[in-house]
Amino acid sequence: MANRAARRANQKRFKLEEFRDQAIEAMSQVSSILLECEDGFVAEIPHPMLVDDDTQERIEKFQRGDGLDREPVIDPDTGDQLKDTAGEPLTRIKDPHQIDGVICDPISTRSARAILGDEAHVEFLAHGGHSNDVTLAWQWMVAEHKKQVEADPKDEKPFFS
Repeated sequence: MANRAARRANQKRFKLEEFRDQAIEAMSQVSSILLECEDGFVAEIPHPMLVDDDTQERIEKFQRGDGLDREPVIDPDTGDQLKDTAGEPLTRIKDPHQIDGVICDPISTRSARAILGDEAHVEFLAHGGHSNDVTLAWQWMVAEHKKQVEADPKDEKPFFS
């Protein structure tokens, strides 16, 4: 019981939005980038560490190449399909990227769609934005976070060890 009381004395309660803002600010980061189009429309690109679960899932599916056509990996010497250590046939994503045999949108377009979601992406484009704008904003925040971690690597500790 005394241990629990000591723990509570060292706790701090935050509203989620306040916590997110303070955590990102403590890392000298921006919580999002607001991209304003010529007509005044504003699209918000969230910091990679502040995306919701649905957005995180879309981004990870994009990064894995889910849904892209795959082809077997062939041993050039034997002509046989290579297998992984578990004996499963190895495949790789076809290049150029395709979905059901049709060359798909560029990587920057698919990346922006994953970050913003389909509807927000279409709206951003309709107001004069480009997919590369979204990707550039995202990559800038990733680079800023990476610079901060590299500058002080002791700050980046695993949650569990």
